[in-house]
Amino acid sequence: MKSERYGSRQTGFQNDRYNEILDRKDKALIFDLDGTLWDTRKPVVRIWNDVFEEKGHGRPLTFELLTSLMGKPMSAFGEAIFPQLNPDQRDGLVRQAEQQENRRLLEEGQDCLYPATADLIRKLSHDHWIGIASNCQEGYIETFLEVSKLQDVVDSFISNGETGLDKDQNIRILMK
Repeated sequence: MKSERYGSRQTGFQNDRYNEILDRKDKALIFDLDGTLWDTRKPVVRIWNDVFEEKGHGRPLTFELLTSLMGKPMSAFGEAIFPQLNPDQRDGLVRQAEQQENRRLLEEGQDCLYPATADLIRKLSHDHWIGIASNCQEGYIETFLEVSKLQDVVDSFISNGETGLDKDQNIRILMK
């Protein structure tokens, strides 16, 4: 699903599809993911706490704490949840939780989509270039696209987990 640049729909655009995208590029929409297109907070709290508990760290993530972290880079999550652990330990736990989240949301994520969002994005894609930029982990946008069945209408996407860059820098990359 990735191109030479970040997350393009296809590895190599066919000429007619490429020209169609160029024609729409002057009318581009870039969406954030969480809180804009879907809300995964409830299952994420459960999924992450399942991982943490399995690893002997209890269930420290609350809905309120997760809500306060939304929109921040993923590195902030480990610091907030496990301030007592060294960076390598907390990063390892967060990575495991992220991977489990991506897997389980493929099964549980349908209920997280905002009503009519997929239909609206599909309609907008007829005359707009569609992108997604998020501070999420790698693989999370792909999970959203699979759950929402929007792989064929989102032209490109980029995440903090993919680049290590903040959202504003990633948006600039998408705009090129």
